[in-house]
This record gives sequence, C-alpha cells and structure tokens, in this order.
Amino acid sequence: MKKGVGLFLLAILFVVALFSLQRSSRFYRYELIDLGEVANPRNTGICLNDRGDIFYYSILKGETVQGFFREPDGAIKPFEEVFGQTPVQLTDINNAGRVCGYVIGATATHRAFVWDTTSGFQFVETPPDSHAYIHDINESGELAGAVSSGTDKMKPHFWKSATAKGLPLDASRGWNGYGRRINEMGTVIGGQFNVDNPLNPMTAAFVWSPTEGIVTPEKLDQLGV
Repeated sequence: MKKGVGLFLLAILFVVALFSLQRSSRFYRYELIDLGEVANPRNTGICLNDRGDIFYYSILKGETVQGFFREPDGAIKPFEEVFGQTPVQLTDINNAGRVCGYVIGATATHRAFVWDTTSGFQFVETPPDSHAYIHDINESGELAGAVSSGTDKMKPHFWKSATAKGLPLDASRGWNGYGRRINEMGTVIGGQFNVDNPLNPMTAAFVWSPTEGIVTPEKLDQLGV
C-alpha cells in the first residue's frame, strides 16, 4: 500500500515538474541582444522587421549622426554601403525588405522615398517644391505619411505604392495632419494639430480607410483596427 502511494506521489511530482518546465519555456522566450557599438555608444534603434533587419543611428564625434544597417547574421553596414547615399531619416521596413523614409534635398525640400534591393530609390509622386514624409509601410507596399506644398498646411496622405499618386486624406479639417501608421487593410491612423493655437496644438486623432474615408467608431471592428 505504501509503495502504491509513493508511486502516486512520484507521478504527481513528475507532472508538476513537467508543467513548470513548459511554463518557463513559454515565459522566458526573450533575451537581450547587444547590437554592439559603432564608434560611439550613443545608438538609437529606428525600425526592424520579422527577418531581423534592424536600422539604427549612432551619434559620432562632433555630434554627427550616422546611420547603420544590421543584418540578421550580425553584420553591420553604414547606410552609404547599403543605399549608395545617406537617407536623413528612415521610418519603417516591412518583411520584404522595403524601406521607407525621406531625405533632404539641396533646397532643403523633404523628399519621401521607398527603397529595396531590386528597384533602389523610388521617390513618391508629390507636387513641385513640396515637402513629403512617409511614416509607415505595410506588407503590400502601401504607404502612410504627409505632404506640405507651398503655403498649404500639411495634409495626411495615402499612397497605394511608391509609384502611385498620393491621395490626400479628408482628415485635417483645415489644420495640419499626418498619417502615422497603416495596417494590412490599408487603414491609416494619424493625428491632427492646429498650428494657430500654440497652447493646444494637438487636437485629435483620426482613422481613415480607402473604402470608407474617415471611419466612425462603430466601423472600427469591421476594418481590423
């Protein structure tokens, strides 16, 4: 009898130990990875994708900002080696390796672009002398950002692709605005701000979809937001 009880208790201990091991394997899946120092320890991560591609900036001596690309195998390359020129600002990368961001031209005009290893730089279509910014790219290559042209205030924009004409989003209500993020359904979220009211510049957020325009709260669940 005592032997049977002992075997029963041993079986319970085995099950508890196995359950604890499984729980620990679920809860401790992550580890801190040191990306290394590039000439200076003042580094800032910008964006990464599911493949492990990482872009980040390092502030070098003399406060010069230098960009770097870290491949999944740990190899670190300067932006110039990857792109052929140095983008001033990168904002996102998707899982296909398409990178979006903007550069500052000779006339201090911000030009928004998409880059990949096949097509190189593709600057998005914008009005002449305009300032364009891309903040996010989804897996289909659709883009969310903003465009400011001449004396016009900044307007949120959606691009179907880098070669498609930008679509101004009816979201700014006469104020400045920008598209900040885009999901796989092409739904854009962003912010609006009123430059004429410096005491309370940020006023509202918006959700926009290619099919619905500005989205009401009742339709958010239908759009995967």
